[in-house]
Amino acid sequence: MNTRNTTGFPSPAQGFEKDTFDFNRILSKHPSATFTMRYEGKTLSDSGLFPGDLIIIDSAIKPKQGMLGIVEEDGEFICKRIEENSGIVFGIITGIVRTGIL
Repeated sequence: MNTRNTTGFPSPAQGFEKDTFDFNRILSKHPSATFTMRYEGKTLSDSGLFPGDLIIIDSAIKPKQGMLGIVEEDGEFICKRIEENSGIVFGIITGIVRTGIL
């Protein structure tokens, strides 16, 4: 005799499940050229960047003046607005993930 033990009742949402939430698919247009860094500065708070934020950087995007990006200055990586004389630009900031409560 084949019996099944069940408890409770089926979920009313059964059959309406969505795909899993995939941050890589949502935040990255160029996965092989995308990386993240944690922002530790305070100078770009007027641009919406706060200490502790994770920034999504895409190195496949061509930098243009006024974009936020990661630039090498004096051997350090600096997060700043791109200018004509910004030097080596490693990537453009395409997203921000706030991990803490403000």
